[in-house]
Amino acid sequence: MVRSLPLRTAPVRGEALDSWLEALAAQLRTPMGDLLVELGLLRQYRPPEQAPFTRSPWLTLLAPQEAEHLGAATGLAPVDLRAMTLEHFDQRALSIDRGRRMLHRTRNWRRSAGTGSRFCPDCLAESGGRWQLSWRFGWSFACLPHRRLLADLCPGCGSLQRRRRHADRVIPVPGLCDRPGPKPDGGPSPRCRYPLRTAHTLLLDPDHPALRAQQDLVDAVATGIGSFGVYRHRPQPALDVLADVKGLGRRALFIMSGDRLAELVPADLLNARQETSAGESASGRLVPVTAAGTAALITAA
Repeated sequence: MVRSLPLRTAPVRGEALDSWLEALAAQLRTPMGDLLVELGLLRQYRPPEQAPFTRSPWLTLLAPQEAEHLGAATGLAPVDLRAMTLEHFDQRALSIDRGRRMLHRTRNWRRSAGTGSRFCPDCLAESGGRWQLSWRFGWSFACLPHRRLLADLCPGCGSLQRRRRHADRVIPVPGLCDRPGPKPDGGPSPRCRYPLRTAHTLLLDPDHPALRAQQDLVDAVATGIGSFGVYRHRPQPALDVLADVKGLGRRALFIMSGDRLAELVPADLLNARQETSAGESASGRLVPVTAAGTAALITAA
C-alpha cells in the first residue's frame, strides 16, 4: 500500500519533475534518495564503492506504475505529473524513444538530450529555487518575463547544473548549487552551495530581436506548429521548424563574415557570445553550448 506524504507542496507553473521532488525532499528534511525510494522512483542506493546511478528516466517519461504510485503519495493527478516530464513536449520540441525512455539524439538540440539545464537567476529568486522544464532545451536561451539571457553555469564552481540527479544522501537546498566541490583526502566531497539567484546575465531591451525570436519558438512549441516568418502562409510542424532554424542559424554564425552577421545580430549579443563561446566548433556542425551563442544563432536565423 502506498503511503501518502505527511507534507505536500504544489509544483509551480512549468516546473520540472525533479525540481518539484527536490522541493518536497527539502520540505520533509529528507535525503533525496530516501524520498525517491519511498515514491517508487528508485529501488535502492548503490553501495558507496560503486559509481552512483544518476540517470532519471522518469524525468523523460513516467512509467504507468510510477505515475500511479507518485500520484497516490502526493495527491497529484497523473496528467499533471506527466506535464512536468519531457514527454509533455514529445513531437513538439523533441522526440522520445519510449521503449528506452530516452531522447532520440538525432532529432534534438544538443542540450535537449539530457545534458543539463540553463537557468534564470530572477526566476530562482522569485520561486524559491524551482526549475523550469523548458530551461533544459537547447533552443531555450532567454527568460521572457525577466528579459535576460539564461545562465549557463554556476558562477561559484563553473559546473553545468542538473546534468546528474541530485545526490542521494544529501538533503536538497533549492536555489543553491548542489554540485560536488574538491574532494578532501579521506572525506566526502562538499557541495558547492553557491546561491544561483545571484548569477549575472545579459539584460535585453523590451523590443530586442532575440526576445522576439525566443517568443516565436516558444509559441511554435506550445502549439506544435510554426507559423511565423516564412511559415506564415504555410505553417510547418514545430520539430521541422526547430531543425530549419538550427541549420540556417549555424551556417550564419559560423560561415558569414563579421560585417554581415552584425547586420542580423545586435552588438550586445555578439559581444556576449564572444565572451562566453570560446571553443565553439567553427565547422558549423555543432550548435553553440552557451545561451549567448544560441541566442545569436537563432536571432540570425
